[in-house]
Amino acid sequence: MSTTKDRIRIVAEPDSASGGLASGSNALLPDEDDAIVLRFRIHADPESFDALRAVRRSMLREESTLGRGEGEPSLADAIFSSDGIVWAVLPSQKHLCLERIAALEQRVTRAMAPA
Repeated sequence: MSTTKDRIRIVAEPDSASGGLASGSNALLPDEDDAIVLRFRIHADPESFDALRAVRRSMLREESTLGRGEGEPSLADAIFSSDGIVWAVLPSQKHLCLERIAALEQRVTRAMAPA
């Protein structure tokens, strides 16, 4: 039997923040005002995916009622599909996005834990 943690994993794809730049090139360094695209792969069974959708809705409600921190990107801008997440953000927002995705995964894990 798999543990709850094994039922949902959100994994950043390699080079997800490259923004399409050629590896090793410094000719086109990203401007701080240019968006980068973060990509994440979702590994989840159907029950965990349903929990992911419910937690995402909950986080969006919190965001709309409590607001966001300064410079924090909106989770509403992230595009969710059945197998991944794509989120275009500013380079300065990357760490905040990674924190939000980690919080999303943790909340799904807690939601799936036996009572």
